[in-house]
Parts: sequence; structure tokens; C-alpha cells
Amino acid sequence: MLENRQMMAGDVTVEFVADGNFGFDVVITGDAEDNSIEVAEVGNRLEVRGLNQTGINGGTAPATIELVRLDRTTLDDIMIEMGDGSDSVVMRDIQIGSSQLPVLRSSQFLNPDQTKDLHVNLGRGDNRFEATDVFVRDHFTLDSTVSWAGDNDMTLNDVEVGQDLRVYTSRGNDDLQINGGSVGDDLYVSTARGIDNIGMFNVDVGDNINIDTGSDNDVVNLSNVTADDVVVVGNSGDDQLSLINVAAADDVFVDGGTGDDTIMATDVTSRDMWLYGSRGGDRIIVSGTINNFLRVEGGRGNDIVTLRNIWLASGRIAGGSGTDVISISIDGDPALEQRLEADARQRSFESVR
Repeated sequence: MLENRQMMAGDVTVEFVADGNFGFDVVITGDAEDNSIEVAEVGNRLEVRGLNQTGINGGTAPATIELVRLDRTTLDDIMIEMGDGSDSVVMRDIQIGSSQLPVLRSSQFLNPDQTKDLHVNLGRGDNRFEATDVFVRDHFTLDSTVSWAGDNDMTLNDVEVGQDLRVYTSRGNDDLQINGGSVGDDLYVSTARGIDNIGMFNVDVGDNINIDTGSDNDVVNLSNVTADDVVVVGNSGDDQLSLINVAAADDVFVDGGTGDDTIMATDVTSRDMWLYGSRGGDRIIVSGTINNFLRVEGGRGNDIVTLRNIWLASGRIAGGSGTDVISISIDGDPALEQRLEADARQRSFESVR
């Protein structure tokens, strides 16, 4: 989490740009100072307000626009570019687009394929972003991919996205928490370098979850999450990757990458599950899972693999090179306990059921 700090405020420009199809885009641009803004729906208005002495369009009054409520279709895209400086952006109670088409007057024309997107680029600096009760009909992109981005603190509370949610950060220690909400298609997170912390709790994803934490010692926690496929890649660093009560319609794939990683899968249901420690002295713990096929591979290094109270049709366990310890119980009964030394000995097994 970011430390409290005093900001030297600047100015933010807010433009409402007509798109030619009875709608408008909101374009918000920050300068190189430390800016703080709130974007919210207040009554029938969209309001952009400066906080902590941040100016809006050179003044102190908020920028507002009346929302013509043609079933939420008049508000198209919101694009936020905060630029340099340590910035804070808060969004709440906003609905971008609707899942239903409006009833139009005969003189009106609407392009039903027009996108309703939210794009936020936090820019360089130690930034904070929070979105609560925000609905985006199509795509939501949260971005800070610059050569040096700083430490970013990002929280999404009950955010609903009709298509893809994508989060990109660059170098820096980033914190991303997604609490509640849903994503219609894919949820993709790439944090690159830095000590990153990613949490997803009570989130429903219609298609795939793909998380790539890059280098350094990262933490990923997924709890009460549903998706089609779940992919988590830790890359280099001593990573802690945890999946608890995760339901995947197809497959789960976790790769700790280089480093001494801890991979935990508890109460995970999927068709197939693949867990790789790769290089390093890794610890892999699997409990209470239901899978058609399970593959666990420690990779290079002295690894500890523990499987307990699991149910599966078939599986394959490979310790890899190094002095490894593997302990397995299937359906609650000890089925195998074997110490693997030096080379990559492996054992295939069938369910006791």
C-alpha cells in the first residue's frame, strides 16, 4: 500500500467530445504535477471534481455534463491520461453503456456496434486508483506501462466489465486488489518488474484469467473465483501463488518460474490442473481438489510436494532434479510417500476410486 503523502497539486483538463452518433466521449488529461480527481455520477450528471487543491480546466469548480438517459447510450468512452506525477483517481457509481438498446425516436440514429470503453493510464509516479460500482459495457484497460512507472495502488470494488479487463504496469512495487464484480470475457494482468501483490476475491470471469507477474518476489491470491481457464505465471523471484476455492470449467496452469516458490491449490475444481515449480527449491501443496488429470512437476532444485485429500481420475508427479520429498494421499488415504533423490524420477498413478 502507498504511504500517505502531501501532494503539490496541478491542473486536469476535462473535455466532452461528441462522437457524431448522439453520444460523447470524456477525455481527462493531467499535467506533470501530483493530481487527485474523483469521477462520479451525481444525479443525472457526470462530474469530474478536483481533490486536494487540484484544479479542473484552470479553475476550482468541477466539470459536469448532463446525461441524456437514452438507456445509458449517450456516454461512450471515458479516457483518462494522468501523465507524470503521483496521482490519485477515484471513480464511483458510473455506468458506461448498457446491455440493452434504447427505444429511439424516428429522427435518431444509433450505431449498436459502437464501443463503450474505459481506458485509464496512470503514467509515471506513485499512483492510486480506486473504482467502486462501475459498469463498463465493453473493455476496461488500466495501464501504467512507461519506462519507470513507480509504485501503483489499484483497487476495483464491484466492477462489472462486459468484455475484457486488462491491467498493465511497469517497473515498481504494485498492488492490485479486485473485490467482487464480473468480467464477461478475459481478465489479463501483467505487472512486469517489482514486488507485486495481486488479489482477486469473489470474481466471476466468463472466459480466461491470465496473470503474469514478471520478475521479483510476487504474491498472487485467488479466492472464490470462477473462470474457463486460469493461468498464473510467476517468472523469476521467490513467488507465493495461492488458489483457494477456484472453479475452472477447463484447465488450471500455474508456473512459479525461477526462484524458491510456494504454490498452493486448495479446493480447486477443474478438468486438468498443471502445477510447475520450475527452477529453485519450491514447495507445492495441493489439497481438497477435484480434477480429471493432475500433473505436478517440481523442476530443478530441492522441492517439497504435498498432495492430500484429493480426488482425480489420473495424474503424474515428477520431482525433477535435486533432492525432493513427495507425499501423496488420494481420497483421504495415504497412497504413496516416496523420497526422490538426484535425478528426475517420476511416478504415474490411477485414482483409488
